[in-house]
Amino acid sequence: TLDRSSAASDVYKRQASHDLKEPLRSISSFVQLLNQTLGGELDDSTVYALRFIGDGVERMNSLIHNLLEYSRTGQGGTAEDVAMDDLIDEVLQNLDATIKDSGATISHASLPTVRGVRSDLVHLFQNLLSNAIKFRKPDVAPVIDIDAASEGDGIRFCIRDNGIGIKPDQCDEVFQPFRRLHTREEYEGTGIGLAHCRKIVERHDGHIWAEPRDEGGTSFCFTINESSLF
Repeated sequence: TLDRSSAASDVYKRQASHDLKEPLRSISSFVQLLNQTLGGELDDSTVYALRFIGDGVERMNSLIHNLLEYSRTGQGGTAEDVAMDDLIDEVLQNLDATIKDSGATISHASLPTVRGVRSDLVHLFQNLLSNAIKFRKPDVAPVIDIDAASEGDGIRFCIRDNGIGIKPDQCDEVFQPFRRLHTREEYEGTGIGLAHCRKIVERHDGHIWAEPRDEGGTSFCFTINESSLF
């Protein structure tokens, strides 16, 4: 019954996503049509306005996609024993182009095996590492370290970077959906990535937090509870 309910919910979400994107496709098509039919007849202010509309459509499409992914978190997936060393290797392969472009160095100690939903954990680490690379200091290559240690009934993971850092009074805010600390012009994104991370961690009966580092940068830490109800 639960599987059927989850499947039905997923169908409704996909339909809602489709319905929300349909008017955006219409707007995008009309913008393209204006550009194609009028071409050189458009003045600079009109060209700027059409580009602004197009950018807005792209941002809204991205936001709808991210909201759909966020709503799906915690649904489906089967708990299994996940070798975190292997999982990190997979995430680093997924981020290979971003790592090379940024000159990032990512290292990790020997990591344990934990019980959890593998796809969720891939998404979690990929989001956190992507953020550590994105929010880097100008002209400074990212240096990122991952470690793990036992904590209570579970495992604590920490991802430490040398980036721009977060003010102490903003460490809780960053996990709120759509809470942005920077403008879109400074850093792209929809402001939902860390909220997604928190939802994944809470599904694994853990908690997540951020801490400024004395030497600069941020530590993002979270726990995975080995006795969670999987």
